[in-house]
Amino acid sequence: MCIRDSRQTDAPDRAFAKLKQALEKIGNNPQATGFSDCIQELSNHPRYTTFLNDTLQTANDHPTLESRIKLATARQLQAAKKPYQSEVIILDMASRYERSDLPEECLAHVGLKLAEIHSEQANDFLDDLLIRYPNSEYKPFAHYGYALQAERKNDSLTTLAWLDLISPSSYQAPFYLDALLLKGDILLKTGEHLQATEIYQSILALRWARGLHKATALSGLANSSALQDKNEEAIIYHQRIYTLYPAYEKLASNSYLASAQLFLEIGDPTSAERTCRDFLKQERFAANEHYLKIQALLKKSQTQLPTLSPPQP
Repeated sequence: MCIRDSRQTDAPDRAFAKLKQALEKIGNNPQATGFSDCIQELSNHPRYTTFLNDTLQTANDHPTLESRIKLATARQLQAAKKPYQSEVIILDMASRYERSDLPEECLAHVGLKLAEIHSEQANDFLDDLLIRYPNSEYKPFAHYGYALQAERKNDSLTTLAWLDLISPSSYQAPFYLDALLLKGDILLKTGEHLQATEIYQSILALRWARGLHKATALSGLANSSALQDKNEEAIIYHQRIYTLYPAYEKLASNSYLASAQLFLEIGDPTSAERTCRDFLKQERFAANEHYLKIQALLKKSQTQLPTLSPPQP
């Protein structure tokens, strides 16, 4: 039932009218599908926020319809880089509505958010999703939610089993790259370095991947190389992190620290000293958790610097 003509020049008014009509007619039916995509197709239109607010005002005593609009509002806030406000709305839905009133998209988003915050309620929503909507396009939300729970129990095999169910066709899911990174980390933890490396490299090859995901993938590659005693290779990956993605302070500072340590391990105190000085001269790292460690590494590297022989008379 998605409104495909919304891309036409004069289509937005007709698209909003059609969507409003559909919402009024079957929007309160949890089994009605396709609303989430239809609503998202119009999310860039100037009237979108007004449309959501107006629809919400008329959704009293219609819990399914209201939950659909609240989810759309939460996704709008997430896109506007307001994750806290988005999370508040989604978590509120967990207690505000009966699960039987929630459509598949709401069960998916609420259940996954609960899994992310370690809530014991998560499975109630994710199980409902799979039982009531066995052919739902939102099944990967449940698979990822179950994987997160297994990972927190240090159950690597079960974690990988759930992650293996998330196929590349789910690349538009908001958690897809996070799932790939988790899979890479678990494979690394279980000694499957080659498979982990392939996953991290695949993320770097995605032009649409965000900087944070690429920086995290580089960190995984650095860890993989270090575990295989490929220290020079690990250093290169770490350098790419703090050079290309300095905005991610935690990842950048971790890489400065690791690079300095690895330079000392391979007997290159000169490069270790230079790395430490580069870190310490940046004011943004003054309160960083690694500041004192890198200060100590600077002193250690200086004690290992080669001494120059005095000139011969």
